[in-house]
Amino acid sequence: MSDLKRSIAINTASNYVALAVRILSSLVVTSLLVSGLDLEEFGFWGVLMSIFGYTLTMDLGFGVAAQKYAASARADKNWTHFSHLISTIFYSYFFLGLLLATGLFFGRDYILQAFFELKHADETGKYIAVITVYGMGTAAGFPLAFFAEILRGIERIALLNSLRILNQFMTVGGLLWATQQGYSLYGFIWTLTISSTLSNLFIAMACFRYIPGLRLWPRYFSFQHLREVTSFSLYAYVIMCANLIIFKTDVVVISSLLTTAAA
Repeated sequence: MSDLKRSIAINTASNYVALAVRILSSLVVTSLLVSGLDLEEFGFWGVLMSIFGYTLTMDLGFGVAAQKYAASARADKNWTHFSHLISTIFYSYFFLGLLLATGLFFGRDYILQAFFELKHADETGKYIAVITVYGMGTAAGFPLAFFAEILRGIERIALLNSLRILNQFMTVGGLLWATQQGYSLYGFIWTLTISSTLSNLFIAMACFRYIPGLRLWPRYFSFQHLREVTSFSLYAYVIMCANLIIFKTDVVVISSLLTTAAA
């Protein structure tokens, strides 16, 4: 078997293994959420996940662009130009993450009042804390999440799937521990945030391991490179936004009604 066929076979097999693990872990996580959260907390969890799902609209298609440029750099070995492009994407995401964190900090009370009707008003502080923890974790992960696309671009899909599987085990293990300790919603959200952040860090470290020439310097950022990236990424961004509207909006509406019914 040639190296190309072997690579395709390994990557394909890892995709199926990762899919199976993701399905099984989703069943376990759902079971833990149902048993560990009351009705109001479960509704809150569902709406929160859906609301923050819309932060993907801040992606701007840069992730797909990073995958494309990684594949091109792997072919032509021009890692210097690739580092300039990736640095531009990274610091653009860093700025967007700061915007998200700032908006969340000043708008968390509005989010709670606009989307949730709580049964116990004295628990408002708990839900504000949950929104803050998960939101800040999402903002911190913004500059790191696109590294997964780089691994896809350099055909390290099996490695990416292995790291994603590790993340699934960390999440399930953390939720099991939180359940045993009786931490409920607050412990669950911390577990999810920490496991996601660690997964993104491991994936970023893998990129630097397999691309020795990769550099992330602030001086590499330029608006010229930003225009180059957006000339491709905007097309992917339009498609992504359309899919997001189709698959996320109904979840927000239904979960909001469930939360209101619990009040």
